[in-house]
Amino acid sequence: MTAPRVPLSELSRKSAVKPWASDIKSTIDSFASGESGDEAVAEQGLKLLACVFKSAVRDAHRDVSADVSAALAAEDWTLAGRHLETYKDDLQTALRRIHKVGERSGKKGVPEILRESWRAVDEYASLLAEESATDLVRLITNHSDQAAISKAIALLQGMAVDQYHHRRAQGFRSYAKEGERNEYLSHRWRVLKRYLSSVLYLNATQDTPGTVAKDLIAMFAAAMAMLFAASATVIIANTWAESLSAAFIAAMVASYVIKDRIKDLGKRHLGKHLNRYISDHVVNILGADNENLGQAEESFHIRPRDRCDEDIRAQRMDGFKTIEAIEGRPENVLCYSKDLTIDADRLRQQFAGADGLTDIVRVNFHPFLPRMDDHWERYQYIHPETMELCETKCARVYHMNVILRLFDHDAMIECHRVRAVVNKKGIVRI
Repeated sequence: MTAPRVPLSELSRKSAVKPWASDIKSTIDSFASGESGDEAVAEQGLKLLACVFKSAVRDAHRDVSADVSAALAAEDWTLAGRHLETYKDDLQTALRRIHKVGERSGKKGVPEILRESWRAVDEYASLLAEESATDLVRLITNHSDQAAISKAIALLQGMAVDQYHHRRAQGFRSYAKEGERNEYLSHRWRVLKRYLSSVLYLNATQDTPGTVAKDLIAMFAAAMAMLFAASATVIIANTWAESLSAAFIAAMVASYVIKDRIKDLGKRHLGKHLNRYISDHVVNILGADNENLGQAEESFHIRPRDRCDEDIRAQRMDGFKTIEAIEGRPENVLCYSKDLTIDADRLRQQFAGADGLTDIVRVNFHPFLPRMDDHWERYQYIHPETMELCETKCARVYHMNVILRLFDHDAMIECHRVRAVVNKKGIVRI
């Protein structure tokens, strides 16, 4: 799911975090007073609060970077410094609000799982804040001779160092050490991101659809084959059965061969026309309580380029305008389709505040790489001035076109094309 969007400047307000903080506070207070509570709800709230903070920092960092860059280009140092100071204040107050919510988990009687969840939120938020402040320092460090910029640098440096000391004081080991490999730091980033982002993920199970339909096709083809075999047997028996001659045996063998072909051809041709209506996989999408929220029907097939829609062919060949470039590229197209059906009302009940669904599509180029030639090739030519024979290296690359077409109720709403330039080592550029 898409993380709920809350501006960083608003995140310090009690009302902005109330949709998630209220459940966390009430559950933690129940445990602290010796009463029972729903640990899963409180843990989910803490994770979602971290996702809200991450989303707010990401958006605000992008905006302030653009504003500061524009101000630097105009040599308006005062404006750039003001943008940075405002951002630093917003980030600091947002962190303070998150701590007011999460630090309640330190009360006596609160389950260990909620303590650990809060520590993960605390560590991750600190890393995000330090990363953002550090990146902004990098952006403006070349203008440190300006008083307004120098002041902003000092403020951001101070905030980044404060977050470093905060993590060390809390016993976290997620900080860099000079002269070491720092494997733990990068690993810890991924662990925290996966754990806290898991609140936005929907569970899925996979079924194999079309089994009954495929069996019915095979049964129908077998019935047709058996009907032919039985009819042929009766005709042959009436004609040659009395003598059991070679003609009788040959006719029986021929009828069996024809019967077998009728069965296989029936399965093949009927399946070819009917498989387009049968999905390869059906993925059931489940909510937190394993309630069915919807399903995704997936299918995959290979088709020649000339069987693709005209707009698809045009987009795949965009940039190759000459006939030899277009027609000289025979190819088969890998076609993947997904029909996604979601119960929006049930989603809203389980994910309050989330206003979108992110469906990740991954394309793995690795299976193609072993079939590619070396990424460098030698090229010989005559130098136009010295007339000498020269040799140079040329990069050998391949273009992999990906077209994404999104439909809503059979009406196209978006179409994207990505061309990945790859070589034997992997992706060169997009």
